[in-house]
Amino acid sequence: LSADMPTNRILAASWSGVYSSADVTIAMNRLENLIPGLTNRDDQVVQIEQATQYDVYCWSQDSAVDSGGLPRPNYMTQNYVSTAVGVPASPSGGKTLKVWVVDTSAPSMILVSHEAVQAEDTLHVTLQLDEPGTVWCQAARLTGSGSGNGCREDELQSSNSGLACYFESFAKGLASHATVFQAHVAE
Repeated sequence: LSADMPTNRILAASWSGVYSSADVTIAMNRLENLIPGLTNRDDQVVQIEQATQYDVYCWSQDSAVDSGGLPRPNYMTQNYVSTAVGVPASPSGGKTLKVWVVDTSAPSMILVSHEAVQAEDTLHVTLQLDEPGTVWCQAARLTGSGSGNGCREDELQSSNSGLACYFESFAKGLASHATVFQAHVAE
């Protein structure tokens, strides 16, 4: 968005709330609150994205009336809209800078392929994530298999990080045992 958000662009976004005596919350889940099929523009619905910062511009008018009872609203100026809020209790403007939309969802992982390679002593696993992140993999012996190093699948647990075979610690491995198998996934 531009440094100076025009008032008509704020109004066209169609996000609003009516103040009477208590705080008003406007929950925005996309850049504009419109239905593209009902407009005369070539519109697309653009969702608010997780892990992204936005500048939020607000404009208002009051519900003033004149002595004859006719509407005579007072409007915020464009200069006010383009000025940073500063102190929320006593705002200097209508622009809130760098509102962070947190990423609250875990990535989805897709298993693309898996196979034994290199003289049958190495596993090759190909995965995809739906967002940037890090993938760790670790092989667990099957339940009922003989004794050996590492954890069996029936020994994995997620209730106590201090005990052996804690799922997250197991998956991330230990550098001292050369069991860290990870890959960073970029956009």
